[in-house]
Amino acid sequence: MKMDNKDSRFNIVIFVAFIIVVFIIFGARLFQIGVVNEVNDVAFEPMDHKQTQLRSSNLPTRRGSILDQTGQPIAVDTTSYSIYVNVDDNPETESIEDVDAAAEILSSYLPLSIDEIINTLKTPGASQVEFGAAGQGLTLDQKMSIEQHDLSGVFFTQNPDRSYLNPYFASHLIGYTLPEENAEGGSTRIAGQIGIEYAYNNQLNDYQIAESESGVANGRDITVSLEMNLQNYLEDLLSTTNEKYAPKNISAYLVEAETGRLLASGQRPSFDLNTLEGIEAEWRNLLVENAYEPGSTIKILTTAAAYDLGIVQPSDTFESGEIDLYGTTVKDYNEVGWGEITYDEGLIHSSNVGVAELVEKMGTTKWQETLADFGFGETTNSGLANENAGDINFDNPVSAIMSGFGQGLLTSPIQLLQAYSMIGNDGQMMKLQYIDQIEGQQPNSPKVIKQGISQEVANHILDVMVQTVEHPEGTARDFDNDTVQIAAKTGTAQIADPNGIGYLTGPTDYYFSVISFFPAEDPKYMLYVSMQQPETPNQRTGAQIIAELFHPFVDYVMLSD
Repeated sequence: MKMDNKDSRFNIVIFVAFIIVVFIIFGARLFQIGVVNEVNDVAFEPMDHKQTQLRSSNLPTRRGSILDQTGQPIAVDTTSYSIYVNVDDNPETESIEDVDAAAEILSSYLPLSIDEIINTLKTPGASQVEFGAAGQGLTLDQKMSIEQHDLSGVFFTQNPDRSYLNPYFASHLIGYTLPEENAEGGSTRIAGQIGIEYAYNNQLNDYQIAESESGVANGRDITVSLEMNLQNYLEDLLSTTNEKYAPKNISAYLVEAETGRLLASGQRPSFDLNTLEGIEAEWRNLLVENAYEPGSTIKILTTAAAYDLGIVQPSDTFESGEIDLYGTTVKDYNEVGWGEITYDEGLIHSSNVGVAELVEKMGTTKWQETLADFGFGETTNSGLANENAGDINFDNPVSAIMSGFGQGLLTSPIQLLQAYSMIGNDGQMMKLQYIDQIEGQQPNSPKVIKQGISQEVANHILDVMVQTVEHPEGTARDFDNDTVQIAAKTGTAQIADPNGIGYLTGPTDYYFSVISFFPAEDPKYMLYVSMQQPETPNQRTGAQIIAELFHPFVDYVMLSD
């Protein structure tokens, strides 16, 4: 039977009405969920798939990685295994069956003899035994190899661990981790002990970023300003210098002049990040924890301050050789001086007398205020543990004046680097930064602490530092480089006698150092190297020893640029 047009139109109207009702109901429910955030009196939290709050402490976690500026991994989470053996004779538990056979097999995988393993397996009264450090830190391959022998009673526990791809890589700055209990008292996790691992422990363990596919909650990755290739090459040079000359310590820091970013940072003694071998020789991060008398490198700041304040003009002259300070005679290093010379020439020759006169003319109170203004006597707020504030409190005016050539005050390398940054950056003091970005946050940008001196004065001091390298009698002649023009100032600081008053008097009892900028015409890099008391100088001066590290590193930096 054929349907008439009237019935057809009626069916169409019914169908359209039904569709409209469905859409109204569906739209209302979407409005409840998307706008009101509530359905049937149940509230819904908005969900961010990138920042999902963990709902269960049992969710596997991964500590954030530490990456170099190009994204190359420095520190990553890994899993290790510990072995244990059931040795009781309880029929309800799987226990060791053949002790001698098991000991022979395990001795192939553990750094223990067969007899040592047998003695452990036969520990009186024990129901379960472990093998101490020898049975810990096993890799997945080692675990699987042992399991292939199908030994009864042999089991493994899984442990969180940290792997450092380069064992010697800014070790004290990067830091290391050890296991600790979760706040919930559950399974162990790892926590930083020193360096960045410690300072940024909360961020690295901030398990907010969930990977839905793997079911693993990640901490935040941290990208540091260090560059992998530069750092590795610096580590090699430091090791070579350390082995050849056996200094008490040596350190080197490469900084991007315009931004204050730390591109490479190394020291000896150092330690293996994976095994901690060598850490007992030096626990301190010398960049922030070591404060010492800086010596003549600080003369560039003393002279810059005097010029900036208008105390003298660069072309003004003084009589070099010696000067009397409140009954104390201060002499130039050659003891006779160079006659009447300008203050610029005094800096080129590293004249103690010239700098002492500048501080006298400035006034000790003003000079102490200037040191404070340059950031000395207080920490730089680096964020790293145990940062040393140094000391610019002087017992008498002689000490205050002598601090102008680096004696009688205590400074840390990070303080010096921030203050010296003014010379290579048009008078702007840059905050030294070693973090480029923390995952989920905005990248760090360069931070100008202050305009410490005028651009004119900064550029003038930089030019004088070039002459200090290139002048026939300049004290930084050892740092004249064939690849690039260098602006530099050296320092040779006495070391206070730890057992009494005065200074050590041995032929190598000094802090040797150099601060440099290159290319000198428009500095891109600032490099500071310091070394204390080389035991085997091999008839080389401190500056000559440092230069052996300095030149290949500068060449490599410029080649990599």
